[in-house]
Amino acid sequence: MAISNNLIWSSSREATFNQCKRKYYYNYYAKWGGWSYKADPQTKKIYFLSKLSNLPIFVGSAVHDIIREQIQTISYGMESAATNKVEMDKAIETISTRIKTAEFCSKNREWEDNTKITAFADDYYNDGSSVKSGSVKTVNSWVKKATKCFVNFCESEICKGLVEKRYKMLVCDSNDYVAVDISGVPVYAIPDLVYLDDAGVTHIVDWKTGKQKYQDLVQTRFYSLYARNRWNPEELQIDLVYLDTPNIVSSKPTKEELDEAALLLKESFKQMEQLTKENNVALAEENFLFTADTSSCRDCNFREICPSIAITKTGAKNEVCISAEDALQSVVDATSKDTQPEKVLPVEDDTSNKPWRSLFESK
Repeated sequence: MAISNNLIWSSSREATFNQCKRKYYYNYYAKWGGWSYKADPQTKKIYFLSKLSNLPIFVGSAVHDIIREQIQTISYGMESAATNKVEMDKAIETISTRIKTAEFCSKNREWEDNTKITAFADDYYNDGSSVKSGSVKTVNSWVKKATKCFVNFCESEICKGLVEKRYKMLVCDSNDYVAVDISGVPVYAIPDLVYLDDAGVTHIVDWKTGKQKYQDLVQTRFYSLYARNRWNPEELQIDLVYLDTPNIVSSKPTKEELDEAALLLKESFKQMEQLTKENNVALAEENFLFTADTSSCRDCNFREICPSIAITKTGAKNEVCISAEDALQSVVDATSKDTQPEKVLPVEDDTSNKPWRSLFESK
């Protein structure tokens, strides 16, 4: 049975859409079907590039995975790392093994022979650029960070409440999440944990292994919308848990804030629809414009194939040789000689690469 490529709104999709329309095209359309042996070489290439990771992202995923496993263990009434030292040691060893194995396999390019092996972008491009400046650490340092995050979870009030059965876990599995309709827009969200506390408040929890960002605040609004439309809780609280600190940022969005977010969601979805035809078929590639913020191009997974930058491999370095504006003009010049774009879309340079900041800032 073929998998259909449906247009479903999510905060990660919206973030990519705002960052760079061409990256959005590669990640949500051009890669589609690239996992099949029947796919053409270019589609397979784009799909592979879309799956590239890096050590910081992999560490975050490893922490999320081990926490989810522990919460499920707690829900089954079994001994967990939160209450048993042996289980704690096992969990820490699992984290270390997963991170070190992934780093070793990627460095040795084992993903060339096994598509199930995670490839890190800096190993693929051999330039180290996917790890942002100031974030370069040894593998042992990342293991230490991951361990700290996990231990902080085990010592958290949330974990204690689950162990003591004061809190009731509602959802802690990505397979339990489905798209819901919000003001006519299909919306998908995957909070890390949903639980009911002893005061009857429903909590939507998102574990964070990195630093606090503005986009996190935006994300809480849409988690709230998703929860309101799926579970309709009497009282709702969003908890952003920064595990490395540790620190919890909690919020209870008002009805007015959620209604405003729903309107924004509709507008965002409408903009995405404008770049598609019937059945979510994407318009021609040239309709998906490059970002004006070329600083993000150096870390982009798709920099090998994107015409917005010319990459020259010189030893262990990839150099960005032309600006996105120059590349865009060259594409416009080339395409205008043959065919016009299927739609002429207005470009709003002052907002195209920003989330909806003004609408969520305190008034």
